[in-house]
Amino acid sequence: MHACKKSEHSHFLLVVIIILLANSLLFPGSAQTAIPGIEINYVNCDLNEGFYMLDAGMRVELSEESKKALVHGIPLRIDIEIKVIEKRKWLWDKTLLSRMIVFRLSYQPLTSYYIVTNISNGRRQQFSNLDDVLNYLGEIRDYKLVEFEQIPQDNHYTGLFRAKLNIQSLPTPLRPLAYISSQWHLSSPWYEWKFE
Repeated sequence: MHACKKSEHSHFLLVVIIILLANSLLFPGSAQTAIPGIEINYVNCDLNEGFYMLDAGMRVELSEESKKALVHGIPLRIDIEIKVIEKRKWLWDKTLLSRMIVFRLSYQPLTSYYIVTNISNGRRQQFSNLDDVLNYLGEIRDYKLVEFEQIPQDNHYTGLFRAKLNIQSLPTPLRPLAYISSQWHLSSPWYEWKFE
């Protein structure tokens, strides 16, 4: 019984992937309301009650292909990477800390709700439309980055922040298409700020 359900799910995923591939080949220049991508607008990190607290703002816009995949039952994963490094003249930069915030986006067709799960802390939010999802993803507020005592205070440090759609988390049959299509390469460059 379980093998039959798994086989049906695999066939469904294969049909969705074929439809997405055919659509991208037949209509490569479909109209879009905004340019797909992820753009970091700002990152602030302030000391509050013994912790460095991070706030960040970004513009997140999915491509038409990734939106179609999401609506057809393929979950998407957005990874936010945060690093604090010590830049050195004669040696490689030293990484003092590295953090990852992982969001999983899914669509529930029965309720017509989008679900955003923060894999890092288990919190779930539901939204009635995709614009609200993207706005939510674009605002990181009061993220506890690190305790004050864990960062040596004898030097100057640089913070790095970026966000990307994780292609590796897509179903295996969809990955080859995602790797060769620019529709799936949604990533911001590293945003740099002075960590004080």
